[in-house]
Amino acid sequence: MTILDEELAVQTLLTNLAMGESPRWHEGRLWLSDWGAQEIIAVDLDGNCEVLLRVPFSLPFSIDWLPDGSLLVVSGLEGLLMHQDGAGGLVTHADLMRLSSNAWNEIVVDGRIFPEKIALANVAPHHLHAPMPSLVHDRAL
Repeated sequence: MTILDEELAVQTLLTNLAMGESPRWHEGRLWLSDWGAQEIIAVDLDGNCEVLLRVPFSLPFSIDWLPDGSLLVVSGLEGLLMHQDGAGGLVTHADLMRLSSNAWNEIVVDGRIFPEKIALANVAPHHLHAPMPSLVHDRAL
């Protein structure tokens, strides 16, 4: 086996997720939302796993970080963008329901915050609409 073969080897880092979503590589670990367990988890390349946050809402759709390192969590069904405060709790960063009453999904932060809403009408396939990104202005950024 060559060094290249070893570098490309597939390795399982984590099992027993209820429903893992929104994977992000951050500070040397893979972070993700486990929707079923209502947890934000990080795992390193050795398989060391840590539950970093348990959320009180039903689906922590997506995660990202503010430039200061604060964790952002989209509370999709509640329409809230939350951030983790210095004490480890969650506080409302933005009320997305003012922009749309549809569920919210992914988020991208590049100094600005771009959450994406899911535009569903009656959930019938012929009623599905394309996702609609929005921009949340944050004066602190």
